[in-house]
This record gives sequence, C-alpha cells and structure tokens, in this order.
Amino acid sequence: MANTNDDVGRASSEDSDTAEASSVTLVDQPELQETPQHNENLLPLEERKRIIITETPKPVFDALFKWINRHCAHIDESVPEDDEGCMLHLSPPDTGSNTIQTNLYWDHPQGRQSVMINFGVAVIVIARYLGREEGVLTQEQLDGFINNGWHLSHLCGNWTCLNIDHYTIEPGSVNISRNGCFSQKAPCQHKPRCMREHKRPVNELRPRIDHPYLNQFMVSVEDQGREEDGYDADHEEKD
Repeated sequence: MANTNDDVGRASSEDSDTAEASSVTLVDQPELQETPQHNENLLPLEERKRIIITETPKPVFDALFKWINRHCAHIDESVPEDDEGCMLHLSPPDTGSNTIQTNLYWDHPQGRQSVMINFGVAVIVIARYLGREEGVLTQEQLDGFINNGWHLSHLCGNWTCLNIDHYTIEPGSVNISRNGCFSQKAPCQHKPRCMREHKRPVNELRPRIDHPYLNQFMVSVEDQGREEDGYDADHEEKD
C-alpha cells in the first residue's frame, strides 16, 4: 500500500449560520461506543461537513485540539527533525483501515449530529480556525471536500504521518493515482508533487514494541480520559 484514501463522514449515519455546539464528544477508533439514541443526524452529510470545516463551533475546536495533541505526543522522537520530513506516529491505533480517525458528535439546533473525521482533516480544521496559513484551502478544494467526497491525501504516502505540510485535499481519483508514484521510477506528474523521498515501507508504520520511546506513551486511554477536564475525547458523555 502507498497513499491512504482519507475522508470525513463516510462512516457516519445519515444552513445554519448560527450553528452552535453545546456539547462535543470524540470517540477514537476502533473502540466505537454504541451510537447514542439521540444521534439523529437530521442534517445532510454535506451540511455537517460544511459546519465543521467552515464554521467550527468553539467546543468542536476545543475537543479536536485535545485529540490532536494527544496523538502528537506519540511522534517518533528518534526520527531527525527537519523542515520537510515526516512526523510519524509511534503507536497508531489499529483501525484496520490505515487511518487515524475519530467519531465527532456535537449538539446542533436541529439535533445531535456526527461525522467521522480523520487526523489530517482535523488538523486543517484547527489551522483554519486559528487563521494559520497551513489551513488555507482553495474554493475548489472546499467545494470538492464538502460536496464531492474529495480526499485528504498524504503526499509522502505514509498514513501515520502527522505533518500538515504533507497533506492536500484533492479528488479521490488523483489520490489513488499517487500510488503509482511510490512504486515506479518515472517522474511524478502530480501537483503538488508526491514526496517519494519520504515514503516508508508499510511494515515500518506499525508500532515497534522494542522502540526506546514506546513505554513512556503506554498510558491507557481510560486513565487519560479521567485526567482531562471539559470535553472528553475518548468517551461518550453520560446523561
């Protein structure tokens, strides 16, 4: 495998300029909890995606920010840091789909809503909220992502890479076509180009139990959840 096809909302069940979130819950994969009965998803998937990426209610930002920081604590510190290199997740969750993702639930005036969101999209959402250059998307990318199922592509071909500079939003067909660049020596014709110099074998992207940095990150999700205040990034809210 080379590049991973990432999207938001595809695993979810089925215009409000004043949309607000009074509560937000994130549930990491694959430990999905039973979907709450009040999770009705009355809004179309496209509208839910639009709210998350263009309006981003403050509680959603707070929950995603905590979730992202938790995963960034697992970056492989043995890999030399530079301006262009990958930031590889040392112990990525075993979702069976080669993606780091979470279920995002939030309350909306039209009822409980949810989307499945992957790490790369979450990082772009946070960057956009903060006005960072890394979160800038063209109108074509926004429309494609919200309405046409465009993917988040890993330009480096490493699904565990957490470097926002290695992400782009593009049609799924283009994302899939990048696989050939990582298995051939012909010049890359993609724009932006594939970062073939950073591609790792898939078996190197799985947790290494003998890695010197692993033990310090072996904190249970349950214990982490107890220590946090505010929005819980691992457990459903209890009524």
